[in-house]
Amino acid sequence: MLAGYIYAENYNQQPQFRNGEFYLATILEKPIPKEKSFKSELLIKQVYCPHKHYQTNEKMIAYFAKDCKVHNLRAGDKMLFKSKPAFVTNKGNPFEFDYKNYLARKRIYRQVYIPSHDYKTVAIEGCKPLRIFAKQLREKLLNIYRENHITDDEFAILSALTLGYKDELDKDVKNVFSSAGAMHVLAVSGLHVGIIYLIINFLFGFLKKRRIGRHIFMVLSIILLWIYALITGFSPSVLRAATMFSFIVIGENLRRPCNIYNTLSASAFFLLVLNPNLIFEVGFQLSYCAVIGIVFFQPKFHKLFQFNYWATDKLWGLFTVSLAAQLATFPFSIYYFNQFPTYAWLSNFIVIPAAFLFIYLSMGVLLFSSIPLISEALGNLISYLIHLFYSLLSGFKNLPNYLIEDIYISLEQLYILFGTLIFLMLLIKYQKPRYISFVLVSVCLFTCINVLQEFKAIHQKEIIIYNADKTKLIHLIDGKKNYILSDSPITEKTIYLIKTVQLNMKLEPPIFIHLNQYYKTSNLYVSPHIILFHGYSILYNPNLSLSPQLPIDAAICNSIGQTKIIQAQTFISNNLKLDPKSDNKKFHPLLINGAYLVKLQ
Repeated sequence: MLAGYIYAENYNQQPQFRNGEFYLATILEKPIPKEKSFKSELLIKQVYCPHKHYQTNEKMIAYFAKDCKVHNLRAGDKMLFKSKPAFVTNKGNPFEFDYKNYLARKRIYRQVYIPSHDYKTVAIEGCKPLRIFAKQLREKLLNIYRENHITDDEFAILSALTLGYKDELDKDVKNVFSSAGAMHVLAVSGLHVGIIYLIINFLFGFLKKRRIGRHIFMVLSIILLWIYALITGFSPSVLRAATMFSFIVIGENLRRPCNIYNTLSASAFFLLVLNPNLIFEVGFQLSYCAVIGIVFFQPKFHKLFQFNYWATDKLWGLFTVSLAAQLATFPFSIYYFNQFPTYAWLSNFIVIPAAFLFIYLSMGVLLFSSIPLISEALGNLISYLIHLFYSLLSGFKNLPNYLIEDIYISLEQLYILFGTLIFLMLLIKYQKPRYISFVLVSVCLFTCINVLQEFKAIHQKEIIIYNADKTKLIHLIDGKKNYILSDSPITEKTIYLIKTVQLNMKLEPPIFIHLNQYYKTSNLYVSPHIILFHGYSILYNPNLSLSPQLPIDAAICNSIGQTKIIQAQTFISNNLKLDPKSDNKKFHPLLINGAYLVKLQ
């Protein structure tokens, strides 16, 4: 454990980086469209200063201006640009996704916005990294899909399901799969690699009858599995699955008594030696939990009922696999995604056979791409079947209580849930009464934490002024009742920002108030210039003529002139030009310090 900690600390040391006049970089992935720009990932190779240049090897996020020029960029292209990189920062709002830390675990610390006039591609010969080759190969295969009339949502679903390319999946498609508990099928992972292994076993299983044949089968299987990982662009999920199956194939070939848990542990250890940050990835955690759950629980569930007919037994087996995986990943699912799809066990009867079918058909499209008559017919068939498949999954929204949403558990409750699950596994394995006591104690601890959270929520009083760019967004929390005050229409981003706070603080649905209207309750007064909440005053429209002597707890200002005529304990601004040191007054710049929070007694 100590060696692992030291190794991880060394692995995560931030590289030295110097700003220069311009930079030489390799584009690691084709730019994908975002709301206001195109996003890509760059590998900076050289930094050019006036009299010298420096070698470096740092990845960073790049945002390109929207124009026709960006459409010509491809993975592997070399480019020169002048724009200065800046450190990745968070907005500093409560309970927001820690994007800075998320990228840091991928060893990405900087980002850059590149206007169209600030960069140009250059032709420089050099050794092509394997990752770039994988991205280019996957792009060629995606073009084969496009050439065979697989377009729109059908293309997005097929490319995600078979090649791990998820950039063209829109929000509606993701919501349908997530609500049906079928999101795992869109990430090329253990299911897909398992299907490929079954195909390999079907085609070359005869080799295992002899000793030399077993060695040939082992080498051939590992090579083909990693070729599949290559054409999927070496996505993290497929790397995990390919490594796991490689260890399983080697273990089977040894023909010695082996423990599947040791095989799984060996593959996880190998991956963490290569990249210790994988242990923090949600996909890594879910993958190994699901496999351990299937290995432990599925055989026990399957033995509960015996069926005489082959088809019925296979359906029962599929159900028990789904149930085992769902049970093992349940704590992570509700902790990370705050929801639980109640019909995931039912959707797997659709998505798992569909994954088999689409992988087989997509292989047919790729193999017969040189024969347009066959490949186009397969392409049309795939488009029709995916449309039908998507319609079936969309129908889950019509089922009663298809999705339990807005579930919140703390990190401590996550640990307790896993402790309960471990004690339950020990109880099933050893059948000793003391493990029943451990399970009951864990459930009691979970309930006590939940009661304490409810008690805290009832008595909380808080003010949050969000860092929401140019929008004034104020959140007033009075127990579970809360109010959202804004000077702009509520957008989807605003709803997402508020919902994270609502879940973590166990709030009721908020009351929305426009800042230009009057609103009054026993503890709240809102007018077009001032807010009074439990005795705390906020001035948010300093352009109005107010008495300089009026005492204000906090004032939202955007100019030095406003701060001179207003008497306030704290000045809040989203204007970086406002000097925080002027007149020794207390300033809170939202763009630098993040949201302004006040807890009231």
